[in-house]
Amino acid sequence: MKIFFTLFIFPAFAFCQSTFVLPKDVQVKGYTLAIGEYIKTMQTKNKTSFDTLFFGKHEDFPDITLPVEIENTKIIVLTNADAEKKYAIRRSITYINMVADFTKDVCLFKLIVFKTEKVPEKINWWPLHVYNVDFNYSLNTKVFTKETSNFEYPYSNKYTDKK
Repeated sequence: MKIFFTLFIFPAFAFCQSTFVLPKDVQVKGYTLAIGEYIKTMQTKNKTSFDTLFFGKHEDFPDITLPVEIENTKIIVLTNADAEKKYAIRRSITYINMVADFTKDVCLFKLIVFKTEKVPEKINWWPLHVYNVDFNYSLNTKVFTKETSNFEYPYSNKYTDKK
């Protein structure tokens, strides 16, 4: 019986795993749309505009190149080392960690937004909010359709005024 499980059942678990990955150009389009939705939502709901947004290049961020500008806002992807260099010349930045989950027909994006401020002796990372945006994606037409978007305010700061 042990041989049966080893030879037939365990390989089934390994080969029946989902390995769905969107092509890089489609991932770039999804990330670009999600960032664009965030910028437009911030402009309309919070009357906030950005000249530049900084995105963290972390282990869950795909190996893609984002456009230099989205919705008239400069986009810069930084590693942690690059972020430290940026603080040498800037006092504060809006820093975003972005994660995504792709399935065959749904793309879920989460933008975790931080305000960072450089003060003597340290750098403060103030979490502001989390922006979630979900798109349906059609493999046949290669079109993203926005389904839902919302803000989460799990942090104690000036942005926690829920409506």
